[in-house]
Formats: sequence, C-alpha cells, structure tokens
Amino acid sequence: TLVLFYYNTELHSLLFGPTTKSVKVGNIANKCNTIFIIEFQPAGFYPLKKITQNDLTDKIIPFSMIDHSLNTAMEEIFKTSLSVDELLFQFEEVILQSILFQYPKELALAIKTIIQMEGVITSADLSEKTFYCPRHLNRLFNLHIGMSIKSFSRLVRINKSFQLLNENANTLDMVCE
Repeated sequence: TLVLFYYNTELHSLLFGPTTKSVKVGNIANKCNTIFIIEFQPAGFYPLKKITQNDLTDKIIPFSMIDHSLNTAMEEIFKTSLSVDELLFQFEEVILQSILFQYPKELALAIKTIIQMEGVITSADLSEKTFYCPRHLNRLFNLHIGMSIKSFSRLVRINKSFQLLNENANTLDMVCE
C-alpha cells in the first residue's frame, strides 16, 4: 500500500508491505488533513520496482528510498491537483508509465485466477484452469513474487478476510467460514 499524506504540514509518502502481524492503523491517518492511499493487489507492486512480496513483508519504507524520481513526481501531483479526478488520472498515468515489465502471461493468468477465486484454489485446480503445470507456475511465483502459490493464495484469503471484517454486516463466524 502506498500512502501519501500531510502530517504536521509536511508531505510524506510511505510504502507499507504486507504484514504477518496484527497492526493498529489509523493513528497518523486520523490526524492528517489530507491522505491518499493506493492499495495494490497482492503482487501488484512487483512490476513497478521488481521488489518481491517477501522483501516488503512487515516493512514500512519511505517511498523516496525505493524510487526518488517517481516519489518526487507523485508528491508534485499530490500538491498541485485541483480535484480528486485530476489526482487519480495523473497518478494512474505516472504509475502506468513506470511499469518496468509485464508478468509472463501464464503467471498473470494464475494471479488473476487466484484473486478471482479469492484465494480458495489448490495448485492442481489452478494448473487445470491455466493449462500450466503446478511446478512451472510455482517456479514463476517464487521468481517474480517471492512466494509460493500456496503463500500467495493465503495472502489473498487474508486480504479478503480484512475486506469482510470491514463490512459491518459480517460476523466473525461468517468471515472465518
């Protein structure tokens, strides 16, 4: 998750990696005048900077340490945009131009399938749906994402659980199911 925010009149940008521990969020966000959050799908950040999920796990990194020029461009957009629509359009344009590469088609298909299935799919079923052998897919996941198919699927399920928990109508029992 990439977060840009004003805190104590200073503009900050931080990249939050996936977390394996429970973390209380909102302490700074509740004190900010303005905050903008870009939440990447699991593995969605890798094509920008070739940093794997494992390399980002449990880390909060100033975005300027990852890409100073992209950080500067994004901060400038954040400072000068006159509307939310303008901000979104310009951020999308800058991010799309910054993509270093596209995933191999078989990996992109596997990622899309896992996300659509909300992480509830076995390697064998994924192999059948994508027409690639589990070993080859797992090798691609480890190379490009830094985790196995199983770990990636678990991360997608955890993200879905958080989404469900944020909806007031859902009970903890329902989310666990």
